[in-house]
Amino acid sequence: MSNAVIKRVIIGPAVVLSIFMCGCGDSDKGADKLLTEARAQFEARDYSSAMTLLDSIDSSYSSAVAIRREAMALRPRIMEQLAVEGISRTDSLLAIRLMAGDSLSGTLVRIDNPVEPYFVPRCEAGVKAFSTPGLHAKVAPDGMFYMVATNVKPIKSRSVTVSSGAEVVSSPQLPMDGERNQLLAGNEVLTFISAECDTVAKFIVAHRNQPLTVKFNGHNSSQTVKLTPEQVSGIADAYLTALTLTECKVLRLEKARLEKQLAVARSQIARSLKE
Repeated sequence: MSNAVIKRVIIGPAVVLSIFMCGCGDSDKGADKLLTEARAQFEARDYSSAMTLLDSIDSSYSSAVAIRREAMALRPRIMEQLAVEGISRTDSLLAIRLMAGDSLSGTLVRIDNPVEPYFVPRCEAGVKAFSTPGLHAKVAPDGMFYMVATNVKPIKSRSVTVSSGAEVVSSPQLPMDGERNQLLAGNEVLTFISAECDTVAKFIVAHRNQPLTVKFNGHNSSQTVKLTPEQVSGIADAYLTALTLTECKVLRLEKARLEKQLAVARSQIARSLKE
């Protein structure tokens, strides 16, 4: 083999090794800088920033194995503190929502039903919603909000529009399916569920102290009915109660998630101490 060939064989791997080592060195320096910053943020109790820096080490310096191993020891400690902060924050929000729920608890009454019990506004407890024109509210035990629109002069209604002076808001259209848009004893009864009546309910809450009308939008005509003060107050109170129940449910789920995160973090910390 010629000297030129031998030199090429020897120099080729040497150059590759040199480039690799140079790259590793730069990688380690960059990763080490981020880890130092992450530790500083941890000590400053800025746990979100500390976690972001650790994520950057993993995503940008995958070859810095030793530094990433050190970062792994810090990660569960950050997770622990994030969970502790999250649980404290969630508990505070839950306490506020529960207080709001207590203030609204007297506005609804429970109606026992063979299929599922539900709640209606106390001011409409004795009202027959399916035969009384206007809008009526009910709330399921899980916090789902329903709005029943009853028109006693059938016009094949598909939606409703609520107005206060020049301000108006409309519901989506319901197909005439014989279930949530049906005729009962000659009356049109439309049942809007959750997001379908969210915009209308918020509008009524915002205008609860003003005269409101509801217009039933039919195929070729419309029918307008004045909402009674009881209907307006009932819908507003029921919607706010449903919103509070839903928010409490979400907060409880979030707290359970954070408690699991805390348990995992502390388990990892205990395991690393044993090692």
